[in-house]
Amino acid sequence: MKKAFLLVFLFVVLPRVADAGVTLVQHVSKDAGTTTSSSLSFVSNNTQGNWLAVCIRAGQSGEAFSVSDSLGNVYRRAAQLDVTVDTPNGDTLAVFYAENVKGGPNTITVSESILATLRFAILEYSGVATANSYDVSASAQGTSATPNSGNATTTSNGDLLLGVIATANPATFTNGASFIAEERVPAEPSSKLFVEDRVQTSTGTISASVSLGSSDQWGALLASFKAGAGAALPSITSLSPTSGMAGTPVTISGANFGTTQGTSTVKFNGTAGTPTSWSATSIAVPVPSGATTGSVVVTVGGTASNSASFTVTKDTTPPVVTITAPSNNATVSGTITLAATATDSDSAVSFVQFQVDGANVGAKLASTPYSILLDTTALSNGSHTLTAVAQDPSANSGMSSPVPITVSNTATSSSTITLVQQAELFVSSGARSVSQSFPQVSTAGNLIVTTVKWGGQNLSVVSVTDDKGDVYQSAAGPTNWSGTAKWAQTFFANNIAGGGVPITITVKLDGASTGNLHLYQFEYSGVDVASPLDTVGAATGTGTNISAGPLTTRYANDLIHAVTFTDTGTTMPGAGFQALATYSGNLVENETAGAAGTHGVTATNSGGANWFMHAIAFKAASTGGTPTDNTPPVVSITAPANGATVSGTITLTATATDPDSAVSFVQFQVDGINTGPQLTTTPYSLSFDTTTVANGSHTLTALGQDPSGNQGTSAAVTITVSNSTGTGTGATGPLRPLAGNAHYFTDGSGKAILLSGSQTWNDFQDTSTSTPPTAVDFTAYVNFLNSHGHNVTILWKKDLPTYCNWGAGGTWHMAPFPWKRTGGNSGTQVASDGLPAFDLMQLDQTYFDRLRARVIQLQRNGIYAIVELFDGLGLANNRCSNDGYPFTAGNNVNGVDDGGGTNSMTMSSPNAVTNIQDAYVQKVIDTVNDQPNVLWEVSEEAPSSSGWWQGHMINLIHTYETGKPLQHPVGLPWYNNGDTVLYNANADWVAPSARISPTSSCGSGTPQCKVNINDSDHSYYGMWNDSAQTNRNYVWENFGNGNQVMFMDPYLIYWSSGNRNLCQTQDLIRGGIT
Repeated sequence: MKKAFLLVFLFVVLPRVADAGVTLVQHVSKDAGTTTSSSLSFVSNNTQGNWLAVCIRAGQSGEAFSVSDSLGNVYRRAAQLDVTVDTPNGDTLAVFYAENVKGGPNTITVSESILATLRFAILEYSGVATANSYDVSASAQGTSATPNSGNATTTSNGDLLLGVIATANPATFTNGASFIAEERVPAEPSSKLFVEDRVQTSTGTISASVSLGSSDQWGALLASFKAGAGAALPSITSLSPTSGMAGTPVTISGANFGTTQGTSTVKFNGTAGTPTSWSATSIAVPVPSGATTGSVVVTVGGTASNSASFTVTKDTTPPVVTITAPSNNATVSGTITLAATATDSDSAVSFVQFQVDGANVGAKLASTPYSILLDTTALSNGSHTLTAVAQDPSANSGMSSPVPITVSNTATSSSTITLVQQAELFVSSGARSVSQSFPQVSTAGNLIVTTVKWGGQNLSVVSVTDDKGDVYQSAAGPTNWSGTAKWAQTFFANNIAGGGVPITITVKLDGASTGNLHLYQFEYSGVDVASPLDTVGAATGTGTNISAGPLTTRYANDLIHAVTFTDTGTTMPGAGFQALATYSGNLVENETAGAAGTHGVTATNSGGANWFMHAIAFKAASTGGTPTDNTPPVVSITAPANGATVSGTITLTATATDPDSAVSFVQFQVDGINTGPQLTTTPYSLSFDTTTVANGSHTLTALGQDPSGNQGTSAAVTITVSNSTGTGTGATGPLRPLAGNAHYFTDGSGKAILLSGSQTWNDFQDTSTSTPPTAVDFTAYVNFLNSHGHNVTILWKKDLPTYCNWGAGGTWHMAPFPWKRTGGNSGTQVASDGLPAFDLMQLDQTYFDRLRARVIQLQRNGIYAIVELFDGLGLANNRCSNDGYPFTAGNNVNGVDDGGGTNSMTMSSPNAVTNIQDAYVQKVIDTVNDQPNVLWEVSEEAPSSSGWWQGHMINLIHTYETGKPLQHPVGLPWYNNGDTVLYNANADWVAPSARISPTSSCGSGTPQCKVNINDSDHSYYGMWNDSAQTNRNYVWENFGNGNQVMFMDPYLIYWSSGNRNLCQTQDLIRGGIT
């Protein structure tokens, strides 16, 4: 029978200086009796930068612990063991730690999930690494008089070793060799928890052991921690799922994996996997073929992580594969499409391989559509047999039924211009450059044509080079299609160098591509050496029929080289053209044009997809005759007018013509600097946000270029930018509490700053009942704030892509979001809102670009921006089956699942969700930290049980900004828990629920007294039902008590319930702000 006692043991210790600089500063322990939570204070103040350990024994197995303290330090679990030999209830043994702690008096609280006896010891050390201190651990249990943790091999000299041993019954403990006894809880002879430590001078194998007075059931842990600035070692915290067959996607969560994979590995019981995504805290990897049940280990820089158990189940069912094109007994010629379907009842399909007469043709196809182009001229005329083989991750193979075909080609003579060789390559999202070699050595004097396709609205090609020093010119593009972030540009190099080794082409962008980076390259012989380019066509569109428009050649026997990119489907060459390359809907085709004149350049797409096409005509070497085009385009800016005074967002418009060729592109410039993308099609116009430049005089020009590289520049247009800047030079900061009067902020000048303003839901994310949601006129909103003298607003963040049962009525949609919606590697995974699933490992830069632009615009208008990070209210009230919430399983491609409801805010310790949230918050800080007008707000009315999470976020922001140029105040609004918890938190400002805030907003938190921003959103719901004078009284009473006031504006979104706003004409999303 286990008896509960409440005892506290205090030890005052002389610091023990270890060989490697680790020093035990103080320690204390407690027998808390039967409870689910208990607190214990250190005898002396903690020293800033030191390291804390918490060693726990609970009288029940299967416990989940959480550890926190009054200083707001973050605790991590180093090791935990369920001791099941102590029947019938067992015990749970654990070690937690906190790094780089804050200084001051400190009380540590340990909570457990199951009511049981609780004993724990807390220890403070100096000289332990301030980050990534955890090294290795070991654990064991048994019945004997000689408990031993089992061996672990340390990786760093000077490790602190902690041995923690628990027994089923009261015992006397003798510490192990070289270890020093630090804690016995309770005191001997009644001890059931024993803590010992030592410093290991050099790396090696080590274990923790003790001797007992008599045999007993026991559990033992060893945890080691690096001294000084130890290296960051990889660690696994969880696997999801923990079992599955080969090919099952597994998410490995942990720390210190590195931002990219590089040479790092993931092994399933010794079998290496091939990760599909990799970040410092999460790895997505399918179970590799041949893997067996055992340990998963991540190895980074030659250092292995702890192991996590995974059970591999067996798959014996092969895929079912069927050839769908061509049909049985078809007679074919030229280039045809081979297509197949493949499914597997219990796993994924790894690849499909087509075969002709039993020999493999084309590449293994790892994703749908399973189709390739087959050049039947490479086969003899007559009968041939097609088959397709599909394989799953467990190496089970299935073969289609054979499809007989008859090849019947007519011999043709070769053209003047000949394709010599080609190469195709793509690299995944995030690359800034791509390099590819031809398979063979090139011939001097030939022509190279290369096309690069990338993702990113604001990116452009910096350079196209090769290792022979050939000069590449732009032939077509850059071209953007369908309003997407996809771009492409085609280049050529004439009279190339030859010999030596095969040519390697390198294309560099001025940033990281947000989608796959494709490179196609082709070498032709027989092309004019000096001036090969004849004419160029380019077009974009949607549908099955693709055309670059009529292409008029000026020479006989031109080569027409055409490149098509599409979003989906299979693309086939047009009449008279032959396919050179195809990949995932993309097509490169060519033909010899014959007589000079107008030619159709076409293709067809099976999916009716969005597309673009480049068509470039090159003249043959024997053509001669016509001189090179030396005439540049004529460009004129038509808007704005010369001498115009402008503000906000304006439209730049130009015309461009060329008397003897096409116009390749038009590029707008502001003060000689390129602005916006190169525009390849009419109308040549773009939107320009004048708030991004200083008020005053600026010069606009537009440059046009033709296919021969001739450039023409418009006459300069002078404009005067005059944007409202609020007061002075804009909002100053960063804000901090005013010394001696914490009712107000100051910007460091010594003057008090009173914040007074308003806010509404859709001033950051687009919000409406339409899909996609209608964009807000943010400039009009800023002008609205200015016209009413407001100097603060909140940039709202909604967490749900779809809001159900919102008081405004109907179903509402929100965009954008911080993460890309990729739909996974196949692009086909769909979230519950019907849009592509989120990839939580890929932040969407466009979201953060919008945030930065709006913060800057507010600053220039003298308005402070409260940046809201999360929305707890929406999670509590507006979730539904089709909300598309990124952290719910199925809505992301990473296997992350919050479990529904508000679980993404009510956890009690770090997990996979907080890892992603932390990365997002850090990215937000990186985006606007340099702006002086920023305040942080953790969440809109989070759940009442979100206290740990709120404290975690406040601590994260404070800690992360410590190493940044500016430190901004962090705010905590009311979260359904009364106002006292706000004053006792470590936030810098609060937004309470009391309608009239008190004259003092002080509590036990740091800082002790907060700036109080009374936000009617939390404190005065239903204010629209009161008279205007009552509303004014609310403002003045709060001002009289020394508090700031913000007005939750109910009049900018149509909201019929409760008579909040019945006037649709003032709807902010329609821009009708008055």
